[in-house]
Amino acid sequence: MVLSQNLDCTRVVHQLDRADALSLVLGWLKSVQKQDNESVNNAINSIYVDEEDYESLRQSIDDYQNFKKVDLAVKIEKHELLELRRIAAYLYKLKERWSQSLELSKKDNMFKDAIDTAAQSKDPKLVSDLLKYFAVEKNDPESFCACLYTCYELVEPDVALEMAWRNNMMDYAMPFMIQYMARTHKAVTELQEAAKPKNSDGATDSSNPYLGQIMNGNFGTPEIAATAYNHMPMQMTPMMMNNQMGGQMGGGMQMGGGMQMGGGMQMGMGGMQ
Repeated sequence: MVLSQNLDCTRVVHQLDRADALSLVLGWLKSVQKQDNESVNNAINSIYVDEEDYESLRQSIDDYQNFKKVDLAVKIEKHELLELRRIAAYLYKLKERWSQSLELSKKDNMFKDAIDTAAQSKDPKLVSDLLKYFAVEKNDPESFCACLYTCYELVEPDVALEMAWRNNMMDYAMPFMIQYMARTHKAVTELQEAAKPKNSDGATDSSNPYLGQIMNGNFGTPEIAATAYNHMPMQMTPMMMNNQMGGQMGGGMQMGGGMQMGGGMQMGMGGMQ
């Protein structure tokens, strides 16, 4: 302790490790851990694992990040103590190995840890797989609902609705669906308001009679194309009417007894036909 400032921490740890005497100097290791030396952190974490002191190990991991996270996770992922296995899943999450972290959490039924990991991954596919795991494999509606709530931004609505419907969990999915429909309706309304043209006074321009119908999503009665059972469209548009009248004026209108004008118009004294 007196010579700490003059010692090479990495060399000291290496010498004590060869002598299997690291546990004897745990106090000194803690006093120099503030330097965040990798060898010191690895030694302290190893001692905590041997002593099964998972609380101190978790605190050390959170406070000092300079250590071999994957090596420590591999060392404790099959430990008989549940809390150490949870720390292994936590270490995989820190290294963004989302799938390995999820598998460890699911194996130990640590569903809250699994849901939190899926949310932090920002991966919709992982979230969908976790929802399927809760709905199909575990038949756990509470965890299914919790996953919908925690991973709301990553959930695909059609996937959630289908899983809930197929596995009799509609009551647990309805809060999510209601929230999704409310947000969608609000977003569409805001887009419609933003798309309305403004005049110079800032008021909505209503000179076009069809504008209100378009902005409100009302496009009139849908037209049905001519089929074997429907020879005429249900609704004539102005363009169709103009084309039909033009054809009649150009080729088939006759007036009276003999005088012909233009391409097909005839006029005479005998009257109009």
